[in-house]
Amino acid sequence: MDELKKQLVAAIPHMMVYARSRVGHPDEANELVQEALERILKRLPQLGGEEINFIAYGKRTVRNVHIEKWRASRRTVHLDDAEFEVACSQPGISTSYIDTMKVFRKLSEQCQSLLGLVAERYRYVEIATMLGMTEGAVAGAISRCRTAFLTFMKGGH
Repeated sequence: MDELKKQLVAAIPHMMVYARSRVGHPDEANELVQEALERILKRLPQLGGEEINFIAYGKRTVRNVHIEKWRASRRTVHLDDAEFEVACSQPGISTSYIDTMKVFRKLSEQCQSLLGLVAERYRYVEIATMLGMTEGAVAGAISRCRTAFLTFMKGGH
């Protein structure tokens, strides 16, 4: 196991160069590499006796983290109040839909994101992987978000 960790540490500079080529900004590259390293370290016990090219494995993990972040950012559409009013004034939109969306906008950004992923029919395990959370943490957060949503729907604050 110690040998694997040494190989992983030796791959970090290569991962940094690769991450920087994908995002261009050193801080964003550091974040990508940090998340990639966390994923790899979680999987390290499973990789035990295998021959691994950590440079390639690390770059691939950085790439996957970057793609997941990009996909997550594309799923979220933030409308300011004026844009929201214009969207709601389109013909054929029901008042119940508008009322539901007004309540949805009161939720935190994390709740909007989590409930949006649930609405897109992602399973908790998939959401956990996308967001780098445990499945239990996702389930708890979604439960709290649903409770908050229902409280807002009933007119609570």
